[in-house]
Amino acid sequence: MSILIFCINFLVIIGISFWWWRSLEGFARNVFWPSLTLKLSAGIGLGLLYRHYYDGGDTFYFYSEAKGLVDIFFSNTWDYVQFIFQHPEADSPEEGSLRTTFLVKVISFFAIFT
Repeated sequence: MSILIFCINFLVIIGISFWWWRSLEGFARNVFWPSLTLKLSAGIGLGLLYRHYYDGGDTFYFYSEAKGLVDIFFSNTWDYVQFIFQHPEADSPEEGSLRTTFLVKVISFFAIFT
């Protein structure tokens, strides 16, 4: 399944990139492909750095929490819907917990489809 998702993402990125490249003129068109390659390589490198050297990070934490909500969605959809629409405690002892909870809810919605 991961290979299929990789192939679909790769084709979409190449399609959008080709469409964008065709709309450029002059110098921007000449440096588009090397710049895109460098930018995508840097993003992949940063992801690998966080994955293997730093043992994770916020992105991986949020994704793992969202996967837990996706499991709840597929086992009991009503509990998932109730959790998504419940208002978190406003006087939480942790300062960023409201933002974290909101972001995990948003990520879980997209993770259901992927």
